[in-house]
Amino acid sequence: MGRVLRSVHLRKDAQTPFGAIWSCFATPEEEACLWSGEIADREDRLNIGDIINVRPVERRHHPFSLRVTSRKADRVSMEKVRG
Repeated sequence: MGRVLRSVHLRKDAQTPFGAIWSCFATPEEEACLWSGEIADREDRLNIGDIINVRPVERRHHPFSLRVTSRKADRVSMEKVRG
């Protein structure tokens, strides 16, 4: 995988039977790390099935969504689902 984003500022928007829905605003550097498909979640907030709606800080970029697919210790893997 690519670089691992060590922290991202997540806000929990909702809880569903399938997982939580989170949102965050990402800088271009954070976007690139999120696109790599892996982040470090040391606070154990993210679980398999959770959705992260990423809203870029720069308006010229488009929002996208990621789904958490697996977790190994503090590493969370994700896949793009929209955007």
